[in-house]
Amino acid sequence: MLNNAIDEYGDIEFNAKFGISGFSVNEITNVVDIGMFDRAKESTVLAYLEANVEGFTPRSVVFNDGCETVPTVASSTATTALAGDEINRPIAGGSVVLGSIGFNAYTQIGGVKTYGVVTAGHFADLNDVAYNVYGTKIGLCTISNFFSVNGGNCKLDVAFIPISVNPSGPSITPSSKVSNNIWNSTEEDVRGIRYDYDIVVGMDVLKIGRTTGYNTGYVSSKGITGSSNSYYYTDQLKTTNYCAGGDSGGMLGEWVAGISGGVFLIGITSMSDSTYGYFTMADNIAYYLGIYPVTK
Repeated sequence: MLNNAIDEYGDIEFNAKFGISGFSVNEITNVVDIGMFDRAKESTVLAYLEANVEGFTPRSVVFNDGCETVPTVASSTATTALAGDEINRPIAGGSVVLGSIGFNAYTQIGGVKTYGVVTAGHFADLNDVAYNVYGTKIGLCTISNFFSVNGGNCKLDVAFIPISVNPSGPSITPSSKVSNNIWNSTEEDVRGIRYDYDIVVGMDVLKIGRTTGYNTGYVSSKGITGSSNSYYYTDQLKTTNYCAGGDSGGMLGEWVAGISGGVFLIGITSMSDSTYGYFTMADNIAYYLGIYPVTK
């Protein structure tokens, strides 16, 4: 249904006209879940569907608050590289490749922690230099895994970029905060990892990326094998979150309310198709590579 609107208006115009943060078909109820940036535009969406979809009834959809229900933010600055923020790297010809930051993280060897940021492995190769959205150098990529883990197909599409000290300008400060560059709400922190045994089909999740921002969905299936650019990724999570180019590496999480709540990390964006997003699990990133999120 709503794909017709996207085709007619284009992604940007579609979001502006209909006030939609994302949508998905709930395979359990067979109803279209529509997340709204602007709940006042529900009538506009219904009018469009009634005029353009044969046999449509309002009972075919359910509206929710979409991104507005997720209070997960902190202000981004020249000295931060927060979960959900843009990350970029220059390439030949003066262009840049765009991606998203999944989370601030650390590795630990001999009691010494090295802090950095996590993004998608297909975004950054070894020794690539990456920058935040303000042009501050984050650092040089030291781990890029997107082809194999102990042989066979890859469980991980992940890169780790340690934070470097910039002697002639600002440097990045590690943080547990989640970005509000795309949506403004109350401040939240990454509080921990949701491990494989915590994740069940049907659970509500949120995705944060520099292109499509915040949107909500649910876990459709686990243990999925997907492919992108001839690489095959195993043990992926499949969700109904909408993703687009530039969202790669962005965070997938669960928001928990309350004084001890926050955002619990589930994974990072690897790829998507027209309906689903596919995510590398944070559990596997920690287990195979010893990369753990900075938490509050």
